[in-house]
Amino acid sequence: MNPMVYLTTPDPLFGWLEWILFLPQIILLLAGAYFGIVHRDSLAIRQTLLQRLGYVLLALGGLGALLGVLKMSAIAPFDTRVWLLVIVLFELAAAAVVWAYIRKVYPQQRAAARGARPAVAAAPARPAAPRPPKPAAKPAVAKPADTAAAGAAAPKPEPRPLPPSAHRPGERHRTRRERKRRS
Repeated sequence: MNPMVYLTTPDPLFGWLEWILFLPQIILLLAGAYFGIVHRDSLAIRQTLLQRLGYVLLALGGLGALLGVLKMSAIAPFDTRVWLLVIVLFELAAAAVVWAYIRKVYPQQRAAARGARPAVAAAPARPAAPRPPKPAAKPAVAKPADTAAAGAAAPKPEPRPLPPSAHRPGERHRTRRERKRRS
């Protein structure tokens, strides 16, 4: 069968080809709504690019979904397969334009935006702070022969005080959850 006759012959059935061409229209419509309306980006140039892309996807996906619904309802001029094929060809052309934009124009805009942004000046290098001199080695102290005399002569260091706490010593280990369970 001639492809042109196949595409332009009215067909009230919504077959596999129509589903293959219709389902991406819904996906494009949803992606366009997300990028055009909902998505926010921290980089202004990328935000503008994605917002414009979202609007294009929203328009093409919406038109494709509308044509798909009209094809499903078997309205006389829209019950041919050619309508969904035409919208798919428009979407492929739009994809080629977006691809060329992303490869050629967007990198130039991003580089220009980087150049226009005031660069954060690096902090001036500070000279290294002078280090305190190392203490001289302590002279070796002769150990007394009698260890008992040495133990009695040297005072014992005092224990470090515990940090102040709202709990009694026996309750320090309990967590809030354990205390809540017990009460």
